[in-house]
Amino acid sequence: QIGDEGGKAIGAVLEKNCTILRLDLLSNRIGDEGGKAIGTGLEKNSCLEWLLLCNNQIGDEGGKAIGAGLAMNRTLQRLDLRYNQIGGEGGKALGAGLEKNCSIQVLYL
Repeated sequence: QIGDEGGKAIGAVLEKNCTILRLDLLSNRIGDEGGKAIGTGLEKNSCLEWLLLCNNQIGDEGGKAIGAGLAMNRTLQRLDLRYNQIGGEGGKALGAGLEKNCSIQVLYL
C-alpha cells in the first residue's frame, strides 16, 4: 500500500511518462494528497488509457484535482473511483471535468 506519498510519486511520474497505458492502484490507501498529485499528473499525461483508483481514501479535495485533470486529459478511456470518499463537492468537480473531456468511455463511481 503506497499511501499518499506513493500517490504523490505516481502523480509526478504521470506528468512525464509516455509509456504506461494502464495503471492499477487498487487498495493502496491513497488519500486526498495522493489524489491531488494524480490529478495534476493527468493534466499533463498524454498516453494513459486506464486508471484504476478504486478502494482508496480519496475525498473531495482529491476528487476536485482529478476532475481538473480530466478536463485537460485527452487519452484516458477508463476511470474507476469506486469505494472512495468523494462527496458532493468532489462529484461536482468530476462532472465539470467530464464536460470538457472527450476520451472517457467507461467511468465507475
